[in-house]
Amino acid sequence: MVPYRGTPQAVTDLVAGRAELMIDSQTLLAPLARDGRVRALAVTTAHRSRLLPELPTLAEAGVPGYAASSWQALQAPAGTPAPILARLAEAAAAALAEPGVEARYAEAGIEPLAGGPAEAARLIRAEAAKWAPILKATGARAG
Repeated sequence: MVPYRGTPQAVTDLVAGRAELMIDSQTLLAPLARDGRVRALAVTTAHRSRLLPELPTLAEAGVPGYAASSWQALQAPAGTPAPILARLAEAAAAALAEPGVEARYAEAGIEPLAGGPAEAARLIRAEAAKWAPILKATGARAG
């Protein structure tokens, strides 16, 4: 494993054949796969990608139970009143439903999940529980 400081050098080495494997954003790597500069093997998510529907998931490709994806969440300071959080969730859901936003996200392979504070908290708890044992076992640090 090569600990690259950033994605650009890793992509350069992958395309040049100096790196044999890379796991990174499908948004970044899909165009390289489409034009034949890299060979896409699978997606790491739990379900097939809308951007690369022909690719199996890693679980389908023989790594049972594997599922990992990157995600972002809209957050507010602790103690923000519930009505304000609800209004922010509504505004975010409305923005994500806009046809132009929806189309742009689909082109990039981004699959937004609009939800409120409870859904975001559930996701954060689930991800923390999933990755904590791996971080502990490997000595890696999040962040």
